[in-house]
This record gives sequence, C-alpha cells and structure tokens, in this order.
Amino acid sequence: MSAEKAIAPRSTQSARRKNNASALASSCHSRAWAGFTVDLISSVSSVYSVVKDFFQPFKISRWALLAWVLSCAAWADGGAPVSVPSVSASYPHDPRSYTQGLLWHDGLLYESDGRYGHSSISVRDLNTGRILRSRALDPKYFGEGLALVGDDLVQLTWKEHRIFIYDKATLRLKRSLPYAWEGWGAAYDGRHLIVSDGSAWLRFLDPISFQEIRRVAVHDGDQPIDLLNELEFVQGEILANIYGSDRIARILPSTGQVVGWLDLSTLYPAKQRPALDAVLNGIAYDPQRQMLMVTGKYWPKLFVIPVPHIAAIKPVTSPSRPKD
Repeated sequence: MSAEKAIAPRSTQSARRKNNASALASSCHSRAWAGFTVDLISSVSSVYSVVKDFFQPFKISRWALLAWVLSCAAWADGGAPVSVPSVSASYPHDPRSYTQGLLWHDGLLYESDGRYGHSSISVRDLNTGRILRSRALDPKYFGEGLALVGDDLVQLTWKEHRIFIYDKATLRLKRSLPYAWEGWGAAYDGRHLIVSDGSAWLRFLDPISFQEIRRVAVHDGDQPIDLLNELEFVQGEILANIYGSDRIARILPSTGQVVGWLDLSTLYPAKQRPALDAVLNGIAYDPQRQMLMVTGKYWPKLFVIPVPHIAAIKPVTSPSRPKD
C-alpha cells in the first residue's frame, strides 16, 4: 500500500483496531503474556510520544500502532508453520518502483506501480529489469493490485473506486469500470477475480461483471489476519503479502485458513531499506519452473524462491458470509 497508509492499519479502522488491541491483550493474558503486554503497551506509548510527528500526517493513532504491534506479536505465538525458503536466483528490479502488483506470463514480468502522480502499469524484462512497455495512470489515480484474466490485465486503484482493463499485448486501455471497494491486491484462480481491501476479508468476484460472488475471512487459528495486500493464486492456494510484514500467508480459498507462512525477512533486511514504506510486496508465479518471484516497494532486486510444498491439511471452519 501507499506511504499515506504507512506501516499500520487504515485510519478508518482505528476504532476497530483499538478494540482488537484489547482483545489481543486478553489473548496474551490467557497465554501468560500479561507482563509482556503491559511492557509492550508502555513501550509503544513511549515510542509513539517521541515519533508522533511522523505518524500524525498519516492519521495513525497510538491505538492503531499498538494494535498492529500486538498483531505481529500474536503471529509469533504458535499458529500455522513458518518456513524460510531458499533463494534460487535474483534479478535487478527498479528501486524507484512502488510495487503494488506483480505477475509473470509467457516469459514477461508485468508490474503495477502506485503513488499519486507516479502510478503505472508496465511490462519488464526479467534479466535486466528494463521496461519494455509502460502506460502511466492519470495522476488522480493510485495504482494497486494486478491480475491476468484471459488476455486482459485487470488493475485496481486504491481509493478511487475504479478498475482498469488493458490489452495484455499492447497495454491499450480497453475499458474502465466502477469498483465498490478499496483496491489492494488481486489474483485470478481461473474462475474468480480474488481481491483484498486491507481487511481480513478476501472477495471472489465475477471476472466479467466484477460483482461479488462470495467472501472468506482469513485467519490463523482463531486470530484474524488483516492488512491482506498483494495476492497470487498458486496450486490451489492464495498467497498474500501482509502489509508491513516480511511474511507471506498461504491461504485455503475455501475457508480462509492460513496453512503456512513464508518468512522472507532475510531477503532485504529492514535496516538496509531506503524508507519505512520499502516493504515486501509483490508475488508472481512461474508454473513452468515451479518458482515464485518476490520483491518489494523500492527494492533493487527481485528474488526467485521455490513454490512451497502443498501439504494435505484438514481445513478448519472459518467465518464466511455471502455478498451484501
């Protein structure tokens, strides 16, 4: 997501995040984390007092920051298994790219970049990172997730409630349609356009009308996993970047259950990154080589890692609801 969002939940959800912080604190207590939680709240409050001038332009409250930190702490306590994949190769990536969506098709890399006044859709050469074709968005649009549906590239926008459909070969804009939600991530499973909006919900849309068919809530055990961002559909699973995290969630589309995590924190250590919002974001799948390509916003490299082993895991019932 954008620098405007920063590394924390959206301001429109700050009240809910405050309630989540209380719920997470209760969960921590049940796990004998009470002392840790008190210390954490105190530490976050102290840090926020010092750096609040940074967070205020993004309208991020003390409680929103605390909820995000507690969520990260909750992930560390049990839950789905975590694996650290090996790196098979790396390629150059434009360090100016604010990567929002990534996909691989027929030997070419397609990327959606964000930020107002800088958003674009482009086709790139993997080996050199060179842009082969590019189309800029109107400065009033903030580019987001990207998916390939047949011969069409579907690009979301963040807050503008527009969806753009391009010709894959030429990047010619074929049509623009209204879109009901905030745009974050997008993927195509062969039947549905799967989209995220920064919450814990994934929506499954009709790829022609873009009307909602169903949705699932993503969870690791009993812990909701929100801030779902860039998506990729891989061998029956949905892979999702979690905004601000160095992990990728492996999600069952039928239930929203997280069955595993990919820890990519060593690819580009945070202390080496040029900005706070230079976060992991971007997943592309190469079915021929059975490889994933991952990168991030302002990252100078794109990394190739193996597709995770798909284990037979019994689904756990998740909250779900039909379209409104």
